[in-house]
Amino acid sequence: MKKILTLLIAIPLFCNAQLTQDLYGLYLGDDNSVNSDLGVGLIDPETAQVTYQASFVDANIHALGDHAVDPIHHCWFEVWGDSINMYLSNYNMDNGNLNNILFTADSVGNGQSGTVTIGGEIGGTFYNCRDDAVYFFHFKAPWEAYVHFAKADRTTGAITELDSFPLGIQPIDNFVVPSHQIAYWLAYDPVAMQYDSLVSYDLASLTHSSILMSEGVPTSDFWELTYNPADGLLYGLQEDLDSFSYNNYLADLRYIKIDPETGIETDLTTDFLGNILYPNVTLDFNTDKINVAIQTQNPGYPQIASYDILGGTSVINNVSYTGFGNILGPSLLGIDPNVSPKDCPTATGEEAISDCNDPIATVIGNQNPALHFGCHWKDYLGMQLIIYDEWGRRISNQTITGQFAEINMRDAASQMYFYSIVDKGEMKASGKLMVAK
Repeated sequence: MKKILTLLIAIPLFCNAQLTQDLYGLYLGDDNSVNSDLGVGLIDPETAQVTYQASFVDANIHALGDHAVDPIHHCWFEVWGDSINMYLSNYNMDNGNLNNILFTADSVGNGQSGTVTIGGEIGGTFYNCRDDAVYFFHFKAPWEAYVHFAKADRTTGAITELDSFPLGIQPIDNFVVPSHQIAYWLAYDPVAMQYDSLVSYDLASLTHSSILMSEGVPTSDFWELTYNPADGLLYGLQEDLDSFSYNNYLADLRYIKIDPETGIETDLTTDFLGNILYPNVTLDFNTDKINVAIQTQNPGYPQIASYDILGGTSVINNVSYTGFGNILGPSLLGIDPNVSPKDCPTATGEEAISDCNDPIATVIGNQNPALHFGCHWKDYLGMQLIIYDEWGRRISNQTITGQFAEINMRDAASQMYFYSIVDKGEMKASGKLMVAK
């Protein structure tokens, strides 16, 4: 007989901001109605289908760099440049409007206008929900032998310069969570002439340490990595350009993982030919997979390469597009994760309705636990109630139709589960659900 313990109001380990698509994708495509050739779509990583979301208004630009996503507030942070400066812009992903420009970097080189290096002056961007800030590396003009690490407040644009380091770092596609406020990058050794150290930077204490890796990264290679909070390891793709010109200008790719505590690198697959298209690797927590945008033919079109962390298998799917209407020739430019980490400052069940002091609570149903929505139940009618396990995998999804919702946990293991109440992709409430048999 099942025993249902007390429900604790909290944020789930990983909550998908959308119900079916788990990735955001930046696309290039002309939308003359809003003077745009840039926008964002939703990507189903299982099929590589990109569904139109919004065109960025008055974003008629082609010089693009790094990007990051705030899935909680539906913000897309895009690095782009003109002939003078580079900019870190904050776009609203629901309507495509420009919220604000968070940072502007002067041209590098000798400091004269017109010497901008696209993708080089601002990079390594990532969003941290703990302080609602966008972190990034940047250079300053006139040229100096340092790279600067800074953050920008998403709303006000206030800049905080955190640190600076000698030239010779390779940022990874950092994914930070409130319980693990660590950013990583690779550091170059001019004597060994390779990136042989992994740097761990504590965003809370603003201190850093480094560890030698078991395998260095030659200057002809590039490692595209991201952090997996489920096991604490770094996963990604290694790109080796040694035989680039002999393979129709395709690199040798290989899935790898790195233990940031020991620096040990492990090969997960054998080599296959392809090119990493954009500096982004993402995690899909519903299926325990990493995803990277690549191409396996030259010339060729964007594809989504996926590696199953638990199963040890990989697939490559051709990208397709739907819902783009009159937008001409959409083409995928980059991908970012569409997940909200645990403990991000999103409204819980108790905070969702300020004039209601009756919190969401667990009650015992016929054979399964049930949620009682208290005095907010009418506000939640028609919304989706989604249950996740402790790894962020979706267990069930149902529509709220009344004051109570019984949850089918007949085959569920005894462990902690999490619920989210979602309305049109926006999380309204969340909490923990402990099940013991």
